[in-house]
Amino acid sequence: MDRFQFLDNANGQYFFCMICLTKIKERHENFTLQKQTIPELVLYNAITPQEIDFDERCSKINFHPRMDDQKGVRALWLSNIDVFENFLNLEYKYLVILEDDAVVPKNLKEILNKYYVNHKEFIDLGGTRLGQYSSCNLYNKNCITNILNSIKRYPIDRGIDHYISNIDPSGTREKRPYNLHCKLSNLPHPLTRVNQSISDKSMIKYYNKK
Repeated sequence: MDRFQFLDNANGQYFFCMICLTKIKERHENFTLQKQTIPELVLYNAITPQEIDFDERCSKINFHPRMDDQKGVRALWLSNIDVFENFLNLEYKYLVILEDDAVVPKNLKEILNKYYVNHKEFIDLGGTRLGQYSSCNLYNKNCITNILNSIKRYPIDRGIDHYISNIDPSGTREKRPYNLHCKLSNLPHPLTRVNQSISDKSMIKYYNKK
């Protein structure tokens, strides 16, 4: 778990974790800001295509050949998978993954306790978006197990947000099982928002062009 920072308590209810490109100042500053709102927020130093073992890491994952030129998308997948696998070995009940442009409300934990984790749709799949696309997602361990099993059976052929919620932009690819609700009924969406100035500088697009 060498990529994790500020991992103090491994047996709480929620594992809040931000996947962050820590060398980019404004993204790391956003982590610091969100940690003021969620003191237990853990920092995960994101995997990038610039790392010497990037291709080796990718070779161990069931990526579809059409993803060969999608370095930024694959890097985000690798980071999420690493967080997923570590979460399953911890005592936390729920996982909240934030991307480094996410902005959370001050009472996020209270909202999750009151409205989300006992919602019948969340219990059904064990996962839902809290923000725009995959900027902030809530999972339980059953959902994470299903996602990891799905990517072994069905090659990863799209970004993580579309894949786990079974959104097929082309309308022609093989369907995948749903593992994540885009939103839960009768609840406001999105619950979290993004820092637009950070979000507009897409690192996925940047790395895809490298």
